[in-house]
Amino acid sequence: MNRSHGHYCGHCHRILANEKFTGRGHAKHVCKQCTSAIGAERRARSKFEVKNN
Repeated sequence: MNRSHGHYCGHCHRILANEKFTGRGHAKHVCKQCTSAIGAERRARSKFEVKNN
């Protein structure tokens, strides 16, 4: 049986090494790269909402 090592990222759907996850990312199943992308998207959305109000 061929078993993959690492963890699955539910956001980008990849299996990555344990080092690619933060402490909270392990529990949420989201890698560091996706976590930063989600944060940047959230910040951009809030700036847009503030600008349009």
